Amino acid sequence: MVGNLRRAYDQNRAILDNHDLEVDVTTAIIGTGNIGSSVARHLVQGGEPVVLAARDQSHAESLAAELGALASSASVGDAVSQAEAVVMAVWLDTEKELISQLSDALLGKVVIDPTNPIGPDGHGGYTTTLPEGQ
Repeated sequence: MVGNLRRAYDQNRAILDNHDLEVDVTTAIIGTGNIGSSVARHLVQGGEPVVLAARDQSHAESLAAELGALASSASVGDAVSQAEAVVMAVWLDTEKELISQLSDALLGKVVIDPTNPIGPDGHGGYTTTLPEGQ
């Protein structure tokens, strides 16, 4: 069995090596806080285009300007429509709302969810946003 898998891998690798395949993937990053801006920086440094969107669009515009030609900013809906992959770098409660609003637009997209079920506690810290016991 391992021999068969190895032969199949080698055949597929040979096919790929004989073709100059380049896949352009644009990633929409919704949210420009710590997670969103870090992901955007890494993708752009790796040569990947990103479209940034944020609740305060001026934050997305500022980050796009900082990152250069591979970064642009757009409304959330426009960012999702321009991308093959979407990173939801927002608070969990916001993500729930966005998924509900964008469900049709997200069909066929790769959606990356780096969220944790936490939110600001109003005292400079964080608290869980899940119901007690979950």
